[in-house]
Amino acid sequence: MASLSGAGGSQIYRYDILNSGKWIRLLRLLPGRDDDTLSCELFSADIHSNSKYSAISYVWGDATKKAAIICSGHNFGITYNLRDALKRIRHETAERVVWADAICIDQTNNAERAHQVTLMSEIYEQAQEVLVWLGNDDQGDAQVAVDTILEINQYFDNAVAQSGSQEDIPDIEESNTLLDESRWHAMFHLLDKQWFTRVWVIQEVGVAASATVLYGPTSIPFSEIIQFVLTVDRRLDLNSVPFTLPIGLIIDAFNLIWRSYDNARSWREELRHIAQPGRDFSESSFFNILLAGSWLGATDPRDRVYAFLGHPAAKRGREKKTMVEPDYDVSKEEMFTKLTIDRLSQQDSLAALSAVRHSEKTLDGSMPSWVERWDQSSEVVIVGSLADTVERPFDADLHRETGAEYKADVIIPGDTKKVTEARLNVRVILIDIVEDVSEVMDEEDLEKYTRSGGHNIDSLNLLDMLQATILKDTNLDTENIDAFSQALCAGLLDLDCAAEDDITQHRADFDAFVIERCGKHLVSLCTSRSSEASQEGVAHHYSTAAGRFCHGRKFFVTKQGRFGIGPAALKKGHICATVFGARLPFALARSGSPEESTFLLLGEVYLHGMMRGEAVKMWKCRDLSTEEISLI
Repeated sequence: MASLSGAGGSQIYRYDILNSGKWIRLLRLLPGRDDDTLSCELFSADIHSNSKYSAISYVWGDATKKAAIICSGHNFGITYNLRDALKRIRHETAERVVWADAICIDQTNNAERAHQVTLMSEIYEQAQEVLVWLGNDDQGDAQVAVDTILEINQYFDNAVAQSGSQEDIPDIEESNTLLDESRWHAMFHLLDKQWFTRVWVIQEVGVAASATVLYGPTSIPFSEIIQFVLTVDRRLDLNSVPFTLPIGLIIDAFNLIWRSYDNARSWREELRHIAQPGRDFSESSFFNILLAGSWLGATDPRDRVYAFLGHPAAKRGREKKTMVEPDYDVSKEEMFTKLTIDRLSQQDSLAALSAVRHSEKTLDGSMPSWVERWDQSSEVVIVGSLADTVERPFDADLHRETGAEYKADVIIPGDTKKVTEARLNVRVILIDIVEDVSEVMDEEDLEKYTRSGGHNIDSLNLLDMLQATILKDTNLDTENIDAFSQALCAGLLDLDCAAEDDITQHRADFDAFVIERCGKHLVSLCTSRSSEASQEGVAHHYSTAAGRFCHGRKFFVTKQGRFGIGPAALKKGHICATVFGARLPFALARSGSPEESTFLLLGEVYLHGMMRGEAVKMWKCRDLSTEEISLI
């Protein structure tokens, strides 16, 4: 082992080169008491050598602030959060073998980092246990949180044993101490820890055979936290507690990612009353996982992809080769572009383009506009499907009728051969031009009550806000109300049912929502057309559907009076087009002169009346024309 001089001591640790193959470093944590300096030793081992170790899953914290430890007799700097984790798990009288990425991987060696990333899922899967370090008990209520979670889980376990299912269990009485607000404050502090928002932790616990959460001096099985979160999500009596827990990201992580791992031994086996899904992985499944993980934080944007390469959906062919090889010497722009090109080449459609959701910020010219920006967190829910095999009730290019297949035509300019300057040639029907557009919508504005908010535009319900601004000169007759209501929910009752296929229910839900939350003008329009339907509708059903799809998007009206919703980057003058090979229309922005036929791809749009091949039919009747364009 070599060493070199450094601040804070005479010498700092210097890594030896690892053997090729599946070799890793393990950390032998030497015994010590609370105030003793952390002391450890690094040694190498083959990942399949039956070495017994625990893998730590944690958040780095501020990487610029370092705490000093001793590693093999030399100074070593680690983040304060990792120091706290090691102190928490250190034994007083015995050594402990662990794996922690910040120490066991030479973070200054990009080649080693990339190779170790390919082993990451095996490292955590082979570990005896994964120790999830949430952090210190800063509020002093960690024990209250842990005890309450376990008690609520036990309450429902006992109740299910008696009744047979959670759905048949009576509501918990409000006087029950399990609903005490101070206890829910404590659980909020636990669930609000940064660990639940980071991208790498998804894989780290996803492949774990056993996972234990450490929070200050307390510990609890990870499965018990997930059991509690899923129970809260399903039980209205727990949802009614006047304290909102930050469980949305955790629910999505479980439903969309964690439950789809296929490791033979897993903490998921400890869950009760939870149906296990079938596992039918396809290449598109991997990109849906990337999409689901796009709201998670990552210090290095490339890790938004690399962190999921251990998922079974990321493996291709019999050899189970990953779709992309980690390489920290390749820029994010080049990696994202190559990944998109490779993906398009493997599909018989352009369904992948639905993942493009531009804001003005992301249209920075650093990579082609048609490349998925996995470096940008996005709360925008896509309307289309990233998979050729997943059905949506839309068919803008009449693919289902014609059965046509479309192979992506990607051109990389010969003078530069820079992949980030690649163009995607597509055939389109230019349908309409955006005439007026709203500000970016927020689903929280759907929760406002106009009648209690006065006349301040910011206090209006979203529907009234749009009616008072972008639609102030529009005659909202029955046809336009239907277009308006369907545009805000992207024309969907749920993900596989179009609103127009059950228009009576859609109208009833919309009218019920308007009567409950909106102002007199919209109420009068709805009650005049369907006085009885509103009594059969469920306001919450409409607000849920509209909130899912309008959030982060803009409402717009075209020159021909069509209503729709589109990406945050949408502006007046942008073009709505049907793209052959894609199931939804897209918003385009012209780049350069009309003669050049070059455009930026902004993202998918819901354009009312143009979602089921109407533009293609108009083209066949020669009312519209097609054009070959280049997306840059």
